[in-house]
Amino acid sequence: MGYKKRFRHFLRYRRIVKVFMKHGLGYLVKVMGLDSLWLRQKSPEIRDVGRESDQILADRLCRALSELGPTFVKVGQIFSTRPDIFSPAYIEEFEKLQDKVQPFSYREVVEKLVKEIGHPDEIFAEFNPQPLAAASIGQVHRGRLKTGEEVIVKIQRPNIEQIVESDLEILIGLAQLSEKRSAEARRLGVAAMLEDFSRLLLRELDYDREARNTERFYQNFTSDKRVIIPRVYWEYTTRRVLTQEYIEGVKLSNLDEITARGWDRGKTSHLGTDAFLTQIMLHGFFQADPHPGNILVVDEEHIAFIDFGEVSALSERRLNNLGELLLAIDRQDMDKIAATLEEMGIITNIADMEAFQE
Repeated sequence: MGYKKRFRHFLRYRRIVKVFMKHGLGYLVKVMGLDSLWLRQKSPEIRDVGRESDQILADRLCRALSELGPTFVKVGQIFSTRPDIFSPAYIEEFEKLQDKVQPFSYREVVEKLVKEIGHPDEIFAEFNPQPLAAASIGQVHRGRLKTGEEVIVKIQRPNIEQIVESDLEILIGLAQLSEKRSAEARRLGVAAMLEDFSRLLLRELDYDREARNTERFYQNFTSDKRVIIPRVYWEYTTRRVLTQEYIEGVKLSNLDEITARGWDRGKTSHLGTDAFLTQIMLHGFFQADPHPGNILVVDEEHIAFIDFGEVSALSERRLNNLGELLLAIDRQDMDKIAATLEEMGIITNIADMEAFQE
């Protein structure tokens, strides 16, 4: 890394710590070993800081992430899917970050569309300048093609690739620095965690890849009319713009609206579980970010999956392992359950197998 780049990174490190301190996160800065980046190290806000409750720290951390920009907001959103690492107070606050992303201007939307697929006036009979949703990587607009199809158009934020790549380098560097100075950071493995998130986030920048994922899901569920997957309009899709079928539905998390419409929530739960297990057990290709915002209830008999920026695949061997595991659980065969988990690498070196089985 050249001198100029190292210097820019150092300034960004300082900026991050400054924002954390502004939002009352001195304890976090100190415990993660980043206090050397704060010029006033001997000030009371660093020296005498105590640990606040998880609720207070989580709220302050989310405010700081929001101020630091889209990459940090996205990292927070990814953290919201990790209850194995963060307490419920953090998960609840991280989930709110989805609503704290400001949309970019319609002028920038038009500029991006012209560059990628053509002027919206030439492609769409209608195009709503107000976004349906704004996320950290892009935003979604509703439209109608001149051929009559109702669509949504997902458009990347201006310069987001450069911003994300630079910020991820900085975050990983900051995590590595933290691990050198903090036992807590080493215990959590923050550098490895952020490297994993970096790979996930960089993949999300490729809408062409997401379109291919969506197409594969569409083909997988062609014969199951209960499950709706949006159709991709390839002629209006690129690496930075994704155009697909608009699906009318209620977010799975909107339980009040589902109840108000008189739909049987038990049926919906059964259908959603069945559809997701089908992705895993039958196709070995599944949505890796199945939060309620990515699942729509169309009616009592139909459910839709949307947003395939993050998917995972299972090998034939792992699918066989899962099948054996479920059969063993159904038969309450403890020896087989333990053996299968061991073969999958999920458990290792269990000294007291009888206690584990119990």
